[in-house]
Amino acid sequence: MVKQKAAKMEKVKKELEDIFDAIPNPLFIHGEEFAIVRANKAYQKMTGMPFEEMIGKPYYKVFPKMEKPFKICIKEQEFLEKEEDEEEVFLPDINKNYKVRLSPIWDVDYKYRHYLHILEDITETKRAEEKVKREVAINRALLKVAEVLSTTFERGEIFRKVIEIVPTVINADRYIAFLYERKTGAFVPVHSYGIPKDLKPHLGQLRLTRGMPIVDKMLRGETVIIEDACKNSLFPKEIAEIFRHKSTMAVPIISKQATGMIEIDRIDINVPFGDREKAIVKGIASQMSIALENATLFEESMGKTIDLSRRIEMISIMHEIDRSILSTLEPQEILEKAATMINRLIPCDGVTVAMVDREKRGFVYAAGWGIDLPEGILVPFNSTAATEMIKARRIELIQDLSQAEKLLPVEEHFLKEGFYSYVGIPIIVKNETIGVLSIGAKKCAAFTHENISTIEKLVLRIAVAMENARLLADIKDLFIGTIKSLSQAIDAKSPWTKGHSDRVTEYALKIGKKLGLQDKELEVLRVAGLLHDIGKIGTHDTILNKPGKLTIDEYEIIKEHPARGSELLLSINQLSHIIPWIRGHHERLDGTGYPDGLKGDEIPLQAKILAVADAFDSMTVERPYREIPGREKAIEELKKNAGTQFDPKVVEAFLKILKTKEGN
Repeated sequence: MVKQKAAKMEKVKKELEDIFDAIPNPLFIHGEEFAIVRANKAYQKMTGMPFEEMIGKPYYKVFPKMEKPFKICIKEQEFLEKEEDEEEVFLPDINKNYKVRLSPIWDVDYKYRHYLHILEDITETKRAEEKVKREVAINRALLKVAEVLSTTFERGEIFRKVIEIVPTVINADRYIAFLYERKTGAFVPVHSYGIPKDLKPHLGQLRLTRGMPIVDKMLRGETVIIEDACKNSLFPKEIAEIFRHKSTMAVPIISKQATGMIEIDRIDINVPFGDREKAIVKGIASQMSIALENATLFEESMGKTIDLSRRIEMISIMHEIDRSILSTLEPQEILEKAATMINRLIPCDGVTVAMVDREKRGFVYAAGWGIDLPEGILVPFNSTAATEMIKARRIELIQDLSQAEKLLPVEEHFLKEGFYSYVGIPIIVKNETIGVLSIGAKKCAAFTHENISTIEKLVLRIAVAMENARLLADIKDLFIGTIKSLSQAIDAKSPWTKGHSDRVTEYALKIGKKLGLQDKELEVLRVAGLLHDIGKIGTHDTILNKPGKLTIDEYEIIKEHPARGSELLLSINQLSHIIPWIRGHHERLDGTGYPDGLKGDEIPLQAKILAVADAFDSMTVERPYREIPGREKAIEELKKNAGTQFDPKVVEAFLKILKTKEGN
């Protein structure tokens, strides 16, 4: 009976061992100290060692050979877990991946345990997973490239962003993006990744020029893969030795023609570039070519837009300058307005406008800013290079004053104030240089041909405005001359009134200035003063020169001259605004004057001024019918009649003038 049981037990044991050995995955059982107590045939085959040799040895000294046991074993022994566990391990010596499963085996009383390990070779699965991951990463990177390139319109940024993305899809040591310069015929590095610090200075000086075999291939649109750059004639040997790379892949970026290239280098000669990597980089280069073409079109479009915007702004500024300098006919105001607006046309740090004074043989500083020169100073012709412009009538451009062979005092002064660039343009009117516009900048080569062309246009406008001002001045002089001649003709009718109109005009202008009249108002008042007695042209000389007292009829004739004067001026449109002043200069504040009996505010201010000036002059000069009352008597009369005959404010202003040196 015992024998039968023993035989049966042996049979069961044999069956279990056969089942254990039949399992295709390698498995083993270890006890304490990780010593192997059982291993199936698959494990023995994997180790190449019979069971008798491995029994009792720690499994990590047999297979897989490691410095220490699996992590799950250490964890199991520390925490006495009763559950199954697993981990993945990579064995670099055989380049394989395994999944290790651990199952604890306990005796009936849970007092002693062994551990069963099953090894599953998952190398192919892991490789397939890694391949999928790589493909996903590549696709993600390519999508990112497409996204980035579709939203980037600056060439430098395109190269920079691509060279940052390429390392995520191509495993290498160094990545360089080159831009092709057509002027020099060279590929120039613009962005890089993975270049050591000691090689960056060399990279900055690197130029791949026409004639190099690799450059010629790039220009033909050919992709180049080199297994050993130091031994390949396509790549310059000295460059390969400096950068210490072996495997190299260079892919051209073609947009109608070569615009750049991507170079990827590996230091390890045993890792050549494959077709898949070549296809990926070519795809990226193709996308780059489209992006670069779009960037070029965008830059051209933006350039045209900016240029158009700048031209529109320039036209707007020029129009504003036109309105500003042509709205005045005062030469000084023209020059000041032009000088202050120049820096809106071109970048500059100082402006001067100097007018030619041939009598004093020099330039008179008329307007400007940014340069320490007092207004009105005379600069002799022999102290400035601008004098040459008077004769030559040409622009003078100095891009660096510090490099000039010889500087005259004015230009030396400019240099001491920090000005390096200088341009001078003559202001020519009627084929005669009347002044020089000088512009300075505190940096070298500040002025472009476009800047100079712009300033030339401005100078033409200044010349037109100055000519208009000169013509107006001539017309004014002619007009005033005519008016003076007319007033002298009026005064000449009687020896007693000689110079009367000039004196009345002088008094009236002083009163007007004291009362705050503007320059233009004073100019008109001057004309009114000279013509205030124009109505006396029709008065008989016998009445004007009568030595005795006038009859009532004669006085009535004299009283007609304000009205007659206004009638004479009615046909001259330019003098229409002074007619009320001339007509009203014998009106009285109380309404008892002539010819219209106006009173108070009905009488124009200018007529009130002329009334005081006329009365004062009449009382301080000799008349045929009386002696001179004198200055003090005249002042007394003005005070006495202020408020009835004369406007008190006008009298007060005139009396203040008489107390000053100006009044004397």
